[in-house]
Amino acid sequence: MLFIYFYIISFSLIGYGLLINKVLKINIYNFGCLGLVGISFLTIISYASSLFIAHSYIFNFVIILLGILMLIIFNKNIINLRKEILNFVIIFGVLSIFILIGKTHDDFSYYHFAYSQLITEYPHPIGMGQLNNGFRHPSSLFFLSSMFYLPKISFYLFHIAPAYFLGFTNLFLLKNIFDKNIFQDFKFINLLNLIFFIFINVFFYRLSEHETDRSGLILAICTIIYYLQ
Repeated sequence: MLFIYFYIISFSLIGYGLLINKVLKINIYNFGCLGLVGISFLTIISYASSLFIAHSYIFNFVIILLGILMLIIFNKNIINLRKEILNFVIIFGVLSIFILIGKTHDDFSYYHFAYSQLITEYPHPIGMGQLNNGFRHPSSLFFLSSMFYLPKISFYLFHIAPAYFLGFTNLFLLKNIFDKNIFQDFKFINLLNLIFFIFINVFFYRLSEHETDRSGLILAICTIIYYLQ
């Protein structure tokens, strides 16, 4: 059930990426980029909604289903959909092995989990630093993780937010590495993608070491490549 939800959430993030792509007319249809955009949008939803409502089973389930609905509505705009799905299944299939054998970060039990859990039980997450020193250092990952509080699995996917950053970034980098147009016109960019792909998967593959900063570093790498390109 955990891995079923793992893939359902992944497709929901891509769906929200397609929604933003349609609204802002970004014209990006790579699953990697769409997933990262979807993560950003879902995080914004989490921040805004947490001020008024607790992230309960029902609320989160509806939000995830809406993302799946967006994917169904806008998937026709994706070029080479079958190839994108194949790459997605391979990357996230390998990634699921690392999730299965990995452990959580040392600070996860201290305040990462507790912060996310509080957001699922109470609205208005303001002033919680008085309860725990760790709560004075909140991260957008905690708000994103609180959206993974779903029926049947409860809080057992709170630790996988960094996995989505790693998975969608790999899709983004591999797309650029094997893009013939980039190779012909921007060989430096192509090489840079390859270097970052090796770097991320050698040094960042241990999800237990991600804490709250490495996902930001991965996102910064994608941003640098995107603007150089």
